[in-house]
Amino acid sequence: MLAGMDFNDFSQLPHSSFTHLPPLEPAGGRSAWAIIGIILAVVLVIGGLVVVGLMALFFVGLSHYGSNK
Repeated sequence: MLAGMDFNDFSQLPHSSFTHLPPLEPAGGRSAWAIIGIILAVVLVIGGLVVVGLMALFFVGLSHYGSNK
């Protein structure tokens, strides 16, 4: 260890340009409505992707059916 450096003393840290940022707060504190909203949004996105995929399969199937020679 270098002379005069104490790794437990954080007052000796060099000045950072990020000192204007607010202190970090612990995660959590979300209400039940926020969690329900996030879950609902994820379910709707997955459901929308399933619908788009099924429509694509349907149109590809119609294309093959129509081009049957």
